[in-house]
Amino acid sequence: MVPLLDGIALSLKEQFHSLGVLLDSRLLLDKQVAALVVSTFYLLQLVSQLGPFLATAVHALIKSRLDCCNALYVGLPLRNVWKLQLVHNAAARMLTGVGHRNYITSTLARPYWFPSCFWVQFKVLVLPFKAVYVLGSPYLKGCLLSSEGTRPLWLCFRCPRLLKLGGWQPR
Repeated sequence: MVPLLDGIALSLKEQFHSLGVLLDSRLLLDKQVAALVVSTFYLLQLVSQLGPFLATAVHALIKSRLDCCNALYVGLPLRNVWKLQLVHNAAARMLTGVGHRNYITSTLARPYWFPSCFWVQFKVLVLPFKAVYVLGSPYLKGCLLSSEGTRPLWLCFRCPRLLKLGGWQPR
């Protein structure tokens, strides 16, 4: 069925580019992740030629490329998460000097190199946490705490390391 607007048939596109994100008709983000991985690997190759400024450039690259629109990456299929993880691994190898044939697991144990699926979830969950407990305006706090349950919000956190984020401690 073709949508009509004032009697004119509108053509549907399979994919379109909006706000830096390549969206497809089924919202799988396959094309977006593939384009992101290709462009990021190309930029990692260019950044590797910088030498002494390598760490700053790689961190900026990871921040700007992989963290942009990361809320869309929550719940991606594992095949797409794995592609993003390959980019993280390549950046970690470049910064630490770990060879291609060596294990990268010990390097990824550092907090900045969380696995991609956890990094995306962490970044998305930190925003409301900071809005409520650390940096939030009264308006945002009101919006986020407007539907209170039977227990305080801090009881919902399971990980004690997350409770120490931003110097906040449960009472």
